[in-house]
Amino acid sequence: MLTRLSQSLLRFTSRSDDYWFSEAEYYPLEWFRKFLAVTLFLFFGRAFPLLHEGLTNKGIHIPSSLIANRYPLPFPLLPESLFFPFYCLLMFSFAALFFFPRRRWPPILATGLFFYLSEADFIAVYAAHKVLFISLIVVALAPMPGPEQTTISKWPLRILQLTLVSTYLGNGLAKLFFGDWLDHPDLLESMLAGKFFGPVTAIIWPYIPKMIWTILQGATLIFEIWLPLGLILPKTRKLTMICGLAFHLGISVLMQGLWPFTLSVVNLYFAFLPLPRKS
Repeated sequence: MLTRLSQSLLRFTSRSDDYWFSEAEYYPLEWFRKFLAVTLFLFFGRAFPLLHEGLTNKGIHIPSSLIANRYPLPFPLLPESLFFPFYCLLMFSFAALFFFPRRRWPPILATGLFFYLSEADFIAVYAAHKVLFISLIVVALAPMPGPEQTTISKWPLRILQLTLVSTYLGNGLAKLFFGDWLDHPDLLESMLAGKFFGPVTAIIWPYIPKMIWTILQGATLIFEIWLPLGLILPKTRKLTMICGLAFHLGISVLMQGLWPFTLSVVNLYFAFLPLPRKS
């Protein structure tokens, strides 16, 4: 009995080590890193006015005394004279992340600046998606291959894969058990007609029957719950990735202002590129 148990435990440990720590090609993480840099550069390039308000006294900030009992105290705000140098350093770190894919200092610098930004006024900069921060941390901690190496340990890619799967599953379960997604079949239609109403939606809106938006609302829930399983299973992974890209393209086209979310999530698809083992 004990012998069988110990053998089963050894097999499990061996498979677990292979899953997390066997070697995989570096190119998926390298392309992930480059696409992440582009996403961050575009996102924060567009967010310059909001950052200026969020990180300096120019904006309106909730007094620390009102949030001390519920949240950690925020980091000190930047003086006006330091905001532009900080912003330039932030954008430089994103550019270095792209142009120096085998150097560790760019993601470390970017992660540190991003952390300060998110903690200085976490309410004002809430739009800085959490997936971006997780992505930066993984890239900063990931092993760097040598000049002649093409492989790394799998664990950074595995964490990115789990991040994508948990993002979809979490959104799907939240829609299934909480909120108004099931109780109000016109919720998606209301969202599209509200703050997410964009030029493409304005063009097609008169020609789309109300029932179509209800069907799309239900399909979104089904897709977000099914997609994690589709990504995990090798036989359905390619089709699932194609469907996922089409899903996010639709979000970006129909819902104005959500392209940063789309880019940050689609970037995680690089982690599911083939990971051949090296002997």
